[in-house]
Amino acid sequence: MKKLFYFILIVISIKLYSQTINTIRIDSLISSIEKNNQDLGSISIFKDGKEFYKRTFGETNLKSIKQIPNLKYHIGSVSKMITATLILELRDEKKINLEDKLYNYFPEIPNSKNISIQNLLSHTSGLKNYVTKDNDNFWLQKPVTEREILDEIIKQGVAFQPNQNVLYSNSAYYLLVKILEKEFGLSYDQLLEKYITKPVKLQNFASFLNKNYNNVALSYIYDDSWKEIDDFYFKKCSWCG
Repeated sequence: MKKLFYFILIVISIKLYSQTINTIRIDSLISSIEKNNQDLGSISIFKDGKEFYKRTFGETNLKSIKQIPNLKYHIGSVSKMITATLILELRDEKKINLEDKLYNYFPEIPNSKNISIQNLLSHTSGLKNYVTKDNDNFWLQKPVTEREILDEIIKQGVAFQPNQNVLYSNSAYYLLVKILEKEFGLSYDQLLEKYITKPVKLQNFASFLNKNYNNVALSYIYDDSWKEIDDFYFKKCSWCG
């Protein structure tokens, strides 16, 4: 069974009256995942603002790398939360309304007159997923232009009318990034720095375009053994935040 290497977020519900957390059981779970080659990555758990559990796991199964201090991970679609936060900042600055239509920015997108920014945020737009092109999940491993991405979104069309269903849509969030860049007049990495990383003082969180980007975890897939694979081509792009 194949497993992609990705950053794992684990949310643990803790009852308010609980005084202790069984880290031995957590460790046992992570050890089982590691032993059975189900995944690899890092986990950090906080309670009351203090880190009480931290572990990097699975790397001992890789012959090609050693454990690296301050190893950084691509967060992938976790960045959608950042995009949504920036869209709400646009709304708060009264530059947009969440009911504004996609047509105002991309009239060439199918059904754009009926798709609102709110629909894009909530995956209810009906737009599909440009990341998969003709059943190819790997076409973005090579450089592509923004025009090629837009053409793919247009080609794929819509699966349903807005609000009729929910469909996870990378296409929707790509378009939200472009709306952000147009309204703010800044690139996505500049927006991330201005509104997120500097105000919150995040020292180890940055766009791939950051010049000091180093100690980055590689991507692997499990197929009888862990094998390094090519990741999305993030260089020189404004859509990879």
